[in-house]
Amino acid sequence: GSCSKKVREAQVGEISDKLCSLILDGTDELRDVYSIGLKTLLRDVPRASGEAVAGRLAARLVGGVRDDAKAESRVEALENLTDLLKRFGAAVAKDHGAVLDAALQRLDDPKNVVRKRAAHCLAALALTCSEPHLEKLTTTLLRRVDAAGGGGGGRG
Repeated sequence: GSCSKKVREAQVGEISDKLCSLILDGTDELRDVYSIGLKTLLRDVPRASGEAVAGRLAARLVGGVRDDAKAESRVEALENLTDLLKRFGAAVAKDHGAVLDAALQRLDDPKNVVRKRAAHCLAALALTCSEPHLEKLTTTLLRRVDAAGGGGGGRG
């Protein structure tokens, strides 16, 4: 069985907070291990506990996406945020605007892997976000496509 089924909700929250901290601020050598742990927790946690955990994690992961310090942290933050949105997107509606802005910003990241993860995150967000957020997303993406096509391949 999974660890989330064996511990109480408070402990799941503490574990998820610690894993998130280790992903964002921990050693590079173990970041992928911590990320696997958080992904497993998000996948296996019971829905009621998960919604509370998702609420705690969303803003912290958005902060990790915005952080310019480490590309590896941004990649893991985006991957976990995408998983969080796929399972608990509606539960973190209050964070959708921040997720949208942070992921759109990362579409211009110098690292291809970060841009790819940002696109995946935006796709997951589009499934549960409000109509105004979806309109902002599609308008921004269409504007970027037009700028790239009409501007000799530049980004807009």
